[in-house]
Amino acid sequence: MDDDLSYSMEARVRVALSASAAQVSTTAASLVPTHDEYGCPRGELAELAGRLVGTAAEALTYAVACERRRGTSWERIAEVLEEDVAAVRRRFEKPVARLDRDLVEAWLDPDQARHLPEGADDPAANAARLDEWLTGDSRLDDAFQHHPDSEVREHPVSSGLPVMSLSEHYELLASAARVIDEDRHDREAMISLHRRRIALLEWLLAEELVDPEIAEDVDEDTLRALLRAARRRLARL
Repeated sequence: MDDDLSYSMEARVRVALSASAAQVSTTAASLVPTHDEYGCPRGELAELAGRLVGTAAEALTYAVACERRRGTSWERIAEVLEEDVAAVRRRFEKPVARLDRDLVEAWLDPDQARHLPEGADDPAANAARLDEWLTGDSRLDDAFQHHPDSEVREHPVSSGLPVMSLSEHYELLASAARVIDEDRHDREAMISLHRRRIALLEWLLAEELVDPEIAEDVDEDTLRALLRAARRRLARL
């Protein structure tokens, strides 16, 4: 997982959904032509259709995870899926929780990004690839092709991704601390957590020098003191 503070967890899940949807589209398109298919091995059509269903189910899980990150209730998700709320929660709650934990663990330790779905591991690179995929083959619908904003026309995936807010960063620190506590205070994970805290403080200090309002009620001197203390704690680990 890249080490900057640009992409929110919602953005990472959204790019995973985009990547999965692109795969669905490609697989579905391969089933449309009929030319020369009788020379194909027996079972190939069923295999492709089965792959399509599996990838579409994966995309639905990412869509639900993204909705939950946006604050959508389980009741609303069940309503649009035309299913019972309890059934929807049984189906999606654990996979969404697992993805959330994987995101936190990868945020703490970039080596854990290998456990993330395609797109969530490196949202910048994958969004750029999907921008090119969408715009390079006339796949965009008319609304996008004639959108008044050239940035949206040229970058239909990457231009709409939400950035990580300060409050989300604080929430991530708290979530990571809970994960570490559940894992009985793994030392390497604790070191990673302190490094993330330091990275946040360094970012806040840099932003504070440009815009004194960015850190709200924490001034430059307080940030410097917090940063020194955090570095001392890291050195003792």
